[in-house]
Amino acid sequence: MPFSEQQLLELQTAITEVLNGTAANNWERGFLGDMQTKLDRYGRRARLSEKQYRLLMKLTAPYRSADRPSQAKSVGSERRHGSPRNRRRAQGAWPWWSALQVVLFSGLVVGYLGFQAVERFPEYLGPLVPMTAANGIAGTVTHVRDGDTIEVSGVPIRFGSLDCAERGTVRGDRATARMRELVSGLRLECFLNGRSSYDRKIGSCRLPDGRDLAAVMIREGHCGRYW
Repeated sequence: MPFSEQQLLELQTAITEVLNGTAANNWERGFLGDMQTKLDRYGRRARLSEKQYRLLMKLTAPYRSADRPSQAKSVGSERRHGSPRNRRRAQGAWPWWSALQVVLFSGLVVGYLGFQAVERFPEYLGPLVPMTAANGIAGTVTHVRDGDTIEVSGVPIRFGSLDCAERGTVRGDRATARMRELVSGLRLECFLNGRSSYDRKIGSCRLPDGRDLAAVMIREGHCGRYW
């Protein structure tokens, strides 16, 4: 493609500066030498292919601007960054990827902390409990194993927020007795979070009046909160 007198002069000057420097590799120097010969011979009438033109513009870009010290990286800087993909990364062409990583990591952290909070404090996060549950069960209590484990419709449920003393101890037997009093003959709504402990599903249950069952046991002092 034809050049103006100003473009031709600028290109010839830029090529000379690149060749006098040490940034270009052997292939780039050979290419620029060929371009210099063609421009010197044909001047403004020199014909370059689109590929040759793009490469020439790229290699001479740092030397074709009057304020080039503040412009783009030199050829040597680009070469040191390796492949085109690495150069784009080094030049900050992928800020979205870093942002995406931060968002994903933050989401995982928030999700994990949210899961732990729902399991440990279901009475304070009422609306989130059914939203985050893996599945739910509504049924009659068929058995009370101890203060923190009951069976609803035959499914063993361990309350994720409760830490009760073992049966066979004074506190443990009291907790078991109180749990029987609270749930005897009642139909409960329970939410399971997908975790298990032995044969028991981890979750929480609500009494017919909407109160969290484990929270009642904690408030009355029969059990502590599981940490």
